[in-house]
Amino acid sequence: MLQKISHLNISKALVLLSLITVPAITTAHMAMNEPCPRYGNNGPNCPSPPSGQSYDYNIKAPIGTKEGIDQPLCKFSVPYEEPVAVWNAGESVKVSFMPNSAAHGGGHCQFSISYDGGSTFAVIHNVLKHCFCNGPNGGNTASVLSYDIPLPAHLPSGRAIFAWSWVNALGNREFYMNCADVQIKAHPDHSSSTQYTGPEMLVANYGADYPVIEEFNGNYDTGIEFYQQQKNITVGPSASNNSAGAGYSAKQPEAVAPEKQSQNIREAQQSLAQPFLPATQVAYSAPLQQSIPPPADAAAAPYSTPLAVAEVEPQVTHLAPAYSAISASKLSYHALPSSAPRRVYYANRHPKMRKLLSPVKHLRIATSSPRIQNSVSTERVDDGSSSSSSTNTKSTSSEKSPCANHGDMRCSKEGTGYDVCVFGKWVSMPCAAGTECSVGDNDTSPRCNWPKQK
Repeated sequence: MLQKISHLNISKALVLLSLITVPAITTAHMAMNEPCPRYGNNGPNCPSPPSGQSYDYNIKAPIGTKEGIDQPLCKFSVPYEEPVAVWNAGESVKVSFMPNSAAHGGGHCQFSISYDGGSTFAVIHNVLKHCFCNGPNGGNTASVLSYDIPLPAHLPSGRAIFAWSWVNALGNREFYMNCADVQIKAHPDHSSSTQYTGPEMLVANYGADYPVIEEFNGNYDTGIEFYQQQKNITVGPSASNNSAGAGYSAKQPEAVAPEKQSQNIREAQQSLAQPFLPATQVAYSAPLQQSIPPPADAAAAPYSTPLAVAEVEPQVTHLAPAYSAISASKLSYHALPSSAPRRVYYANRHPKMRKLLSPVKHLRIATSSPRIQNSVSTERVDDGSSSSSSTNTKSTSSEKSPCANHGDMRCSKEGTGYDVCVFGKWVSMPCAAGTECSVGDNDTSPRCNWPKQK
């Protein structure tokens, strides 16, 4: 009898728990529904994810907050093989959002276009202040779930990425973004158009190097100045560096000669282990202690620029203070100039560590959060040097054989981590303590999971 009562009580508790949790699940955040965002599984005409990829079951989640970065812009770098929509420049297109979503009081939305795989986005339409709402709304229910977005007539033909981005009015200071793979057909009157110029998409509430738009608290002009200050950029299949206006350099970075890579890595390892200079000073990558007067445009730099990983020559630059040492991979380290486009990929919030792989133009590792200390490791370069990386990181071994496809992943031989193919070389990442790398039955992507009970 007691056992029967116990079972009944447990059943009632489970039912009560489900009633409590279901509303929270069904009203979580916002996400684009049409055109189908990458790896979406709810929108009309959503294809299966590309080979090796999984559906995005957290599609409504923000990609970052003012405290840090959860995922890179667009979240996923591997596009669908075919566009999910074909649009004609000069026409209006319908963009809809998932029902039963939380509008967080509205906020600022932008709709943008990229022709370079998502490195740069130019805005084609704004819905500021009251996105998802008909005027000021202190509640959480979205009253507007679709918009007719006018496509500029000068958009050039080609494969493109259409992006929706959002800064919410109420709640945690977050940044949302979904991206869709589309095909643009040029307007008949502008068939020779090869470029489109528009404001650069604003990225805010996305870690330490981006502006913070505070909670609106009834003032829907909050953060508008950031949108008004965005410079124009040029995008398109033929847009060199996709830049226009002040603050961008038209020169593409040159690759570091192979014989200089080992030297740059040693210098970076030594300098990374030391405290950074204030952001108002500049330094060469070696030695870091040798400061020099700031460049003429130092005061005009819009945001501080952290140390980054890229295959380019070291340059004089501003350094942000909140970054610590990482071990070196077969990439050269340098600090990006403050005028460089702020398109970056983060290995952040371990054990997620996702999207380091795709495409790794620049890698920033923010260490303002204690959760990612001692969590980043990369393959050491066997260059004959006895110098080692900071003891704050844990290196794991990996094969030094070349890899074919940038972005490929595999579990390490020991099963304690996983390897990522970065520009032809395997880079090792550890799993969190107590977890091990494994591949699911229906998924080719390695994951760090708790060991299965035997």
